Amino acid sequence: MQAVNEIKKKTVISSVYDEQTEEHWRNTFKDHVITEIEPKKEYRWGRPNSIIYSVNILCRGSRLFIYGDMYDWIFARAEPMFGFLIGSINSFDYFFEKLSSRETPYDEKMTKQSIIERIEELWDYEIDSLTEDEIEDLNIKSKEDMIECVKRTDLDQRDVSQSLPHLLEEIFEGVPESHYYTDDFNYYRRSWKNEGKPIWISLYLFVEAYKEQFKELDISRKL
Repeated sequence: MQAVNEIKKKTVISSVYDEQTEEHWRNTFKDHVITEIEPKKEYRWGRPNSIIYSVNILCRGSRLFIYGDMYDWIFARAEPMFGFLIGSINSFDYFFEKLSSRETPYDEKMTKQSIIERIEELWDYEIDSLTEDEIEDLNIKSKEDMIECVKRTDLDQRDVSQSLPHLLEEIFEGVPESHYYTDDFNYYRRSWKNEGKPIWISLYLFVEAYKEQFKELDISRKL
């Protein structure tokens, strides 16, 4: 077992957190150690004799399960997941694209915010390049009208699976479906990314500690 004692000044964490927040989380996890339960399969990452911010990291086939004191998370990809964790944790956005499910209460506010973020992305990178005549021909709502439509719509948990597709069709009328729609769950997943930052930095520091602790062993047991 090995604690994360060295704090590097510049890391990929700075792309997700400001310096003050990064320092806070690094200090939070600085006494965490790795306990290997089953090589390449299961590890405990936490302070000795404490459950505070501790998690178990379990890899089974194409699933990565994170459970413990930081909610439960499941990531999925068609390859051994421990290698994916080691190789992909440097990219917060890419890593969270593989989020399969999250055991947490539905959050209407966050789901709406994720839709508004997509509206802003769509206008900033796609619709904004069209001429006024092209926008008028497509009968596309203005960005402000799209956002207002989201805000006034009820996305109660009881009928969100039915109301969300209708909302997407209404606000993105005239926009090719492929530009905004994959499946309803993607909007839930986008809303979870903000909540996922603490678990991501925890896993990032786990990988740092793992590489230091097991670098000699991994010469003979490849990821």
